[in-house]
Amino acid sequence: MSKINNADNHCIYKIAKNPYNYLLTAALFPKLNISEDIKNFIFSHLHNEANNDNFLNFFLKYIEQYSIKCSVKQVQKACDIANLWMEQKICVFINNNFQTENSQIIPHIIFGWGNTNNFQGNLASVLSSRKQKHVKQHDNWIHIINTAVTKLIEQQYNLITSFGNYPYEIAAYSGSASKGNLIIVLDRPLPMMQTGKHNTDAFLNKYKEFINDNTLIISIFAPDKMLDKSRYTYRDAFIIEISDLIVALEIREKGNMEKLICQKLKKHGEVKLAGLKDAKLNEHLLKYGAIPYYIPLKKCGSTKVNKKPQLYLNFNKIYLNKNLNGESYLIHFTRSCQGNWPGQTLFDYYRSLINQDNNASHTAYDTLRRILDEGLIRAYGKLIRGNIPCISFTECNLSEIKNLIIWRKGLIRWTFEPFGIAVSKELLLKIGAMPVIYGEHSCWNNLEDNEKFRFQLSKSPVADWSNEKEWRIPFDLKLTHIPKQKIKIIVPSEEEAINIANDYGYDAYTFKNL
Repeated sequence: MSKINNADNHCIYKIAKNPYNYLLTAALFPKLNISEDIKNFIFSHLHNEANNDNFLNFFLKYIEQYSIKCSVKQVQKACDIANLWMEQKICVFINNNFQTENSQIIPHIIFGWGNTNNFQGNLASVLSSRKQKHVKQHDNWIHIINTAVTKLIEQQYNLITSFGNYPYEIAAYSGSASKGNLIIVLDRPLPMMQTGKHNTDAFLNKYKEFINDNTLIISIFAPDKMLDKSRYTYRDAFIIEISDLIVALEIREKGNMEKLICQKLKKHGEVKLAGLKDAKLNEHLLKYGAIPYYIPLKKCGSTKVNKKPQLYLNFNKIYLNKNLNGESYLIHFTRSCQGNWPGQTLFDYYRSLINQDNNASHTAYDTLRRILDEGLIRAYGKLIRGNIPCISFTECNLSEIKNLIIWRKGLIRWTFEPFGIAVSKELLLKIGAMPVIYGEHSCWNNLEDNEKFRFQLSKSPVADWSNEKEWRIPFDLKLTHIPKQKIKIIVPSEEEAINIANDYGYDAYTFKNL
């Protein structure tokens, strides 16, 4: 890939020297009943008056032309918000070309936070169509993205990418790990401009390792923007539009990404189609002028999408009493995990995929081994009413469980997978395990706060959840504090049972010998 020259002259945006008046306008809009068309029109004409000391008077007269009322209280509140944004170092970038046809794709102003110099350089993006929820460390596309990004950073391109899906975030990881300059385009308003400090804290906590002095976070959406799924298209279109160079791989035929890249090619944009040697490339994009770009990588593995993984265990041949060696047990089943595990940062998750770590696919068996490595079952609040962290167990035996296994299409996973940690029921009772309270929605409101972790809707369109006979503990469970003879590990194969017993010293059972 060759580097583009004269970078300072190609940039679509320039930074506003005085962002306050733009921020004041953005803060005032949500308080007024203004249509999107009028907002866009006002924003497009702000550049004439933005540095004017009498800007507020100009603005109020402007909206008065549209018979829009604005009180002193509303203005004062907007001024307070704008001052807060100034303290948080929110910056504003202005479109150099105010005649842009589509102001949603290339808006007149965008909001930023971070290194404002990143627009002053050659911008490149690495794009791919969306991927399945479960990815494996041997998927070719992961390593193609990593290699492409690394080369772009070496050639001093500034990488423009996003958060929110695997291809964008792997590109962001690779760019950050390569110490490159990153522009992260969000598919929503800047968290720093949204109500509540928790928005900023949650965002920075999730992505803190991606963000450094070389990072610029931007958004094409004002804080009051009503968002729907179309925001992803606007985000993608914006990235494609402002990229000097696009490296694309595994672009789905007749998909939205293909359409957007074709539009870029019609404007004589530079697009390279990445893939392994002899890989089949998108013929439609080649037709419009995309250039083949073969990545010199050893083939890692299949990238075939498997939307519904098969359970490799015949539950009809299984019967497990809830008594093991004469003692009653509750079983915590592990599942495959989409994305990072609880307690694992997103950055570390992508690093494990790039490094092809043995457990990076996050299968149910990987999850079981992670728990045993840490000696800890982590409480987790996802899918629990009130988002209250807890650990789930079942007192069902496997002859009952086999009838409860269903594919959750919305969650893209099975309800149960054949890997479990059985813990003495007597011991769990002593440390606070309690049976779930099954009921209707009204039951939740009648529970004391310290009991709400036990609530589970009894029935839904998917299943009768009371058949799961669930128990919960509202805190992390340290397995290292439990005698090993009180814990049994359950796996589907003899090989896995032997490995667990040798590696961790627990009694490990296959379903055959139970």
